[in-house]
Amino acid sequence: MRTAVVWDREGVSSETGDFLVLWREWVVPEGVRGVGLPQLVEDRADPLRKRYLDWVGEFGRQRISGKSLIEHLEIRPGLSAWWMSLLVEKSLLKSPQMTQAIKLFAFEECLQGEGIRRVVAHTDDAELAECLRRFCKRASMEFEWRNSGQQAAVKTSLVRSVVRAFAYLAHYVLNRWPFRARRTPWKPGGIFFLDYLLNVGPDAEGKVRFASHYWTLLVDKLRAAGCVTNWLHLSFLSSAIPTFRKAGDLIAGFNRDGPATETHNALDQFLGFGVLAGTIRDYLKICFRTIRLPGLAKCHVPTGSAVDLAPLMGRDWTDSTCGKTAMWNMLSLNLFEEVLRDLPSQKCGVYLQENMGWERAFAYCWRKSGQGKLIGFPHTFVRFWDLRYFSGPAEMSSLPRQLQPDVLATTGPWNRTNLLEGGYGEQDLAEVEALRYLFLQEPRPPQVAAERRTLLVCGDILPSANHILLSWLEQVLGRMDRDFHVVVKSHPALRMDLSAYPGIRGELSDRPVRELASGADHVLTSNVTSAAVDACGATVRIIQVLDGTTLNFSPLRGVAGVHFVRSAEELLQALEEDAVGAPVAAAAAFYLDPELPRWKALLEI
Repeated sequence: MRTAVVWDREGVSSETGDFLVLWREWVVPEGVRGVGLPQLVEDRADPLRKRYLDWVGEFGRQRISGKSLIEHLEIRPGLSAWWMSLLVEKSLLKSPQMTQAIKLFAFEECLQGEGIRRVVAHTDDAELAECLRRFCKRASMEFEWRNSGQQAAVKTSLVRSVVRAFAYLAHYVLNRWPFRARRTPWKPGGIFFLDYLLNVGPDAEGKVRFASHYWTLLVDKLRAAGCVTNWLHLSFLSSAIPTFRKAGDLIAGFNRDGPATETHNALDQFLGFGVLAGTIRDYLKICFRTIRLPGLAKCHVPTGSAVDLAPLMGRDWTDSTCGKTAMWNMLSLNLFEEVLRDLPSQKCGVYLQENMGWERAFAYCWRKSGQGKLIGFPHTFVRFWDLRYFSGPAEMSSLPRQLQPDVLATTGPWNRTNLLEGGYGEQDLAEVEALRYLFLQEPRPPQVAAERRTLLVCGDILPSANHILLSWLEQVLGRMDRDFHVVVKSHPALRMDLSAYPGIRGELSDRPVRELASGADHVLTSNVTSAAVDACGATVRIIQVLDGTTLNFSPLRGVAGVHFVRSAEELLQALEEDAVGAPVAAAAAFYLDPELPRWKALLEI
């Protein structure tokens, strides 16, 4: 009986069977028949991405009791809670198990023609094991699970989800209720911006003026032109804004110290008893409708496949219909309805587009209130595996126009190409300057020759990505004759601790990546962080570590001149080479004119 061994652990299994499937490692040892699944996913990226997107589209259009799921979840005429679900959002940060789902599709493909009748899975991931068990049952194969930690699957309890949803609402209201009484009246005929309340504070004169790393020079251009602007902020706690009282004080300072043409409010300032009553009513409506739906199990099995994704994706469905996500989506809908009832007619609206569930609610309310043109702004990279920006034909054709912006503001050729591949048409896109990356057009300081080569290591927001990055580097530095001056730049939200890696003798720096890269020979990053983009334009060799536990989420995937390494051995080879880095041409990626002519044309400034 031909056996496939699935090895979901670090390193390579000594048990190979007739066919070895390495779930995390890229390369199968020489002489062993098998496949490194991360490499197969990379090689088959386009069809595998399409399979996943097609499944999401099929899910929403699945007919149960004479109606599609989209219709069952309709919460307003023309607005279905389906379009606000985690399944449609497709965020790898919120739904990391999507990686396993895509690998399962690749696993199904790699077994074709191998005559496998038995699968032995070495994994401590109980959800993955259950998916493999169901796959084997559907494909008439024997299955054996060998786990070391006896890890239990995360059970999705309906009662637990409902309790968590109401606990979340109570916590939200208790923290933000005092915020609601501090509104400032909106101004008519302006440009409306939906923004995150981040990166703000007093200036050198002690006054509180609004500034943002999302909008950068555009704020000054709007002020200089005397444009009326209305800003609605989504507030989140951070080291700079530790309490919602502080958030309220900041917004009051924007209105007090800023120009008379600007008005600032926060979404939470529109909380009220009517909003809460509507939120609970809508939440219970969705919850009761989905509890009674029969035959949901078939939705998790893609057409023509033996893969059953329910153990991986089922909790996203439950959370989106009865859990915390469902409660937040209904709360955001009712809050935006309250905002748009209060907002006078605006010339146009601009929002930071990441295709989150609440964005659909905002677009719906904007249209319903009869406002002007709506512009979605993908403010950073549109990456190949950032599935939030991609839809299959079934999903794209089902999505109502009123839940989408009139136009997407695309920041350069890279994003434009990716958005067109994602199903958007030329008529949907408008060119604008990349506000977050305008610094890339500034002259770089000349690189000073040094006795030792400098290696800049840029950290990630994910602890697991940092561990792989630093553990590989520690292995490599101990084997090299060449001496590197190592500079470590942590992600702003997660400071790296080098004490756990005594083999790395480096200095920690808080200087911007763009400055540090100018003095470096190599820049080493994970394949997730956008810090590598900040190094574009410098004469530096960019090396990115590919993590086999996730997808190649690099913003520089497919860009010539960027070096990807799949193991510590490949990292060693990359650092020992004397190749001089070729600058990645920032102008080929972004529109970078600091006068912002494209933004001025789009906003009619």
